[in-house]
Amino acid sequence: MLHYRPYVKRYVTNIAVRSRNSSSRICAPAARSSTSLSHRTFGSQAESAIEDERSGRRNGEPQQRFRINRDSESSQSTSFSKGDTSGRNRFGSDDNAVVAPERRRFDLKYRDPLKLADDTLAKLKKDRFEEAEDLVRKSSAAIDCTVGWNHLIDWQCKKGKINSAVKSYNEMKKRGQTPDAYTYTLIFRGLAQQAHQHPSAVTHALSIYHSMDAENAPVQPNIIHTNSVLKVCAQAGDMDALFGIASKLRDKGIRAPNNLTFTIIFNAIRDNAIKRLTTEMSADELRPLRDKSVMDARRMWDDIASRWRHGDLWIDEELVCSLGRILLMGGDRDRDDVFALLRQAMKIPQLVIPHGRRVEAIEKPQESESLEEWENVKLDQARADSGPSLASHGQFKRIVPATRKDTYGRGLSSFPRPGRNTLSLIMVALLKAKLGKQATLYWEIFTMHYNVAPDSANYHDYLRILRQARLSDEAVAVLEKMPQNMLEKKTFRLAIAACARDKQNPNSFRNATKVVDLMQETMDTIDLPTLHIYLDSAIESDTDRSRFLESKSRQLSPESIRQMKQALIEADLGELIPSLDAQAQPVQSLGSRKPDDIRSAKFEKGKRIVAALDRVSPSILNIKATLTYGVTNEGRSRSQSRRDGSSTNASYQQDALKLAQRMISGYDKLMDAGMVPRDDYRALTRERSKLTALVTKFKAKYEPDTWNKFKASSFRTWSKERPEIPATEKVADQATENVVEQTTETTETENQTK
Repeated sequence: MLHYRPYVKRYVTNIAVRSRNSSSRICAPAARSSTSLSHRTFGSQAESAIEDERSGRRNGEPQQRFRINRDSESSQSTSFSKGDTSGRNRFGSDDNAVVAPERRRFDLKYRDPLKLADDTLAKLKKDRFEEAEDLVRKSSAAIDCTVGWNHLIDWQCKKGKINSAVKSYNEMKKRGQTPDAYTYTLIFRGLAQQAHQHPSAVTHALSIYHSMDAENAPVQPNIIHTNSVLKVCAQAGDMDALFGIASKLRDKGIRAPNNLTFTIIFNAIRDNAIKRLTTEMSADELRPLRDKSVMDARRMWDDIASRWRHGDLWIDEELVCSLGRILLMGGDRDRDDVFALLRQAMKIPQLVIPHGRRVEAIEKPQESESLEEWENVKLDQARADSGPSLASHGQFKRIVPATRKDTYGRGLSSFPRPGRNTLSLIMVALLKAKLGKQATLYWEIFTMHYNVAPDSANYHDYLRILRQARLSDEAVAVLEKMPQNMLEKKTFRLAIAACARDKQNPNSFRNATKVVDLMQETMDTIDLPTLHIYLDSAIESDTDRSRFLESKSRQLSPESIRQMKQALIEADLGELIPSLDAQAQPVQSLGSRKPDDIRSAKFEKGKRIVAALDRVSPSILNIKATLTYGVTNEGRSRSQSRRDGSSTNASYQQDALKLAQRMISGYDKLMDAGMVPRDDYRALTRERSKLTALVTKFKAKYEPDTWNKFKASSFRTWSKERPEIPATEKVADQATENVVEQTTETTETENQTK
């Protein structure tokens, strides 16, 4: 049905009557310069058609179409002109069609909320916020602009304008636009991102969140909104507000907690405890705070395990690891409960014997004692007892999950699959417990059974454990398997440090040589501290294999091996038992390989030192060039293309001088301890003199304050202290000393001349 205004009908009717009584043709006067309203044109054409039909002009006569030109709505004078027969409506675009005013054109252009939202987002991407805001404001009176307001609020939150975002939210409601669920999510997310900078973020978040609980609220809060508000409180460190919101969570419905809810709370507890532990407080004051944080986490896990057991909650790796990292802040027994937690939640075998107590046999699932009663008892004991930590009360017993599934067919109580986060948690726990053998087994379980691809952090955590446990063989094996893009200078330092600490291993020097070779093959720039540690491993390594095997055999006891085998069998990992047996082989005597006397042992160790010096000596030329001319731009850009390029000039010069000093001490030890034949003294003295001249030149230049100390401690002649030698060799030694002194003076004179 066509709608038109009454006064248009009256004017058209009068004109039609006069045209019927008149024999002359109707001629409209000249149109004035005013713009007509487009929505009236279609109505006037309809009236003309109706009157023509009444007057009988449609019987074979051509139909006339008219256009009404009106000066204004107040003036009721009309004028007509003969129009075109194409049948245009208000959407016509030619010159003869009537164009709507600016306001009407604006309404017609953005009559679609999707078009308005797209244009608003396009303006915000160009940082034209004022134009986008003006556009949304003008459109709010005609159409639903909720999405456009959401774009404005999101843009302000990302820019850190929290107060402006809240003002836009209030203005949105004043203009009659109803916020949706995503509007509140955007506001809470923006407040969480800026909570550490804006003290008013928590106030705004709580005010908006509590307003959603009103009866006339357009949107009721769900668990997504609750988690967002919890993030705001966690970022701001307001634990009272966080636990106040958590206490109002419901057991069922859209406000029931999920895995992300407990993860946020666990992380907040841990961050708050770390902030307090880093303050200047005594150990007696820090211990109750640490125990309270661990106790709060244990209390929450008791509720989580109950929900998970009945199929009301689905847990993931992030939730389990967040609790495990809180337990790492506790004492030794809390740290041991990390492995019990992983056994309960992920079915990972527990290969670590609990600290200070025997491992209980794995029993059938049973209800544990009340956590509140156990908590009160342990808190009373903590005030009087000075033990390392609170003891576990069997909270992490094995659980048989429920078989109920969610709408996606996923088991709500299914065990989460471990990944890199879990591997990192175990490596940190083993590092604190100083358990290297168990670390190798866990590494094999994760990489082979669970097919976890370790990242750079996992590799370096494992290398730290191997360095601590003095397992140079395993360190080299890991280094060879690492992807090349993960190799950094700290990677080689950790591996070479494991070789240097493994002094009783006769293969430590060979392993260190492999590390240096791999570094020279893969790195653009040689790491000088790695070469320094390589010399240390050659100088301080031991050649007694019997002492090495004796130290290795004391790491695992038969009872520990038996319990570890039982844990592997229960976890369906029996294929790893041969690896465990290989680590627990009995000691075999290697008396035939032991050196016959001390003198032959000295020469064997001297060969290692000479081999290490020969391998490092080619780098001295590059070191000398770098000390003379500095790091070139080409070398600097090439090193910056890698993750760990060369250091700055100052640090590189210091490392170079330390390496040269260490080489000088190596030559001194060879000659002072008589580790090489005396025929090699002349060549060794010549190389030592070159290094002495290099250090003399650049030590005074870069470190003039420490020059005197270095000169007094490092510059010694090989003839100052020597071991006792037979009397028959003294005459030959005196002659050799004279020749060496002459050679040294000649070399120094040549260096000064150059």
